[in-house]
Amino acid sequence: MAQQTIDTVLKSRTTPVVTCRPDDTIQLVVGLLNRYKIGALPVTDGDGRLVGVVSERDVIRALAASQGDVRAHKVSELMSRDVVTCTRATAIKDAVRLMDKRRIRHLPVMEGSRVVDMVSLRDVVSLRLSEAELEADVLRDYARATGGVSAH
Repeated sequence: MAQQTIDTVLKSRTTPVVTCRPDDTIQLVVGLLNRYKIGALPVTDGDGRLVGVVSERDVIRALAASQGDVRAHKVSELMSRDVVTCTRATAIKDAVRLMDKRRIRHLPVMEGSRVVDMVSLRDVVSLRLSEAELEADVLRDYARATGGVSAH
């Protein structure tokens, strides 16, 4: 069986990736995270190049460290700049290992210097669960059709 890639996860996507800019406020980010039910946003510059990622965790850390309201802070103050990325051709197992090793849950998917999507650990787990369910259904159907497995 061919090794599955991040492209497999992205094939069913119909909406464009949601991004923000370094000078946007955390208030805007929180609104986007909530509206799109996502956990992180790629941060892009004026030319659309990736410059960071801002996540729910970044917001929580800022809330924990601050005595004041972090909603007015700029994304550039909270975003992670050391961003790990992948491409559509990255093997799913390699992406999962990378997320585990770096203790992150989101990877920007790149084409050159441009972000084309964002993949999450949840996306990968959902794909794997769907595959496992399909495999179980196929095996169950086969067992019914053949009257069970024979020991002969």
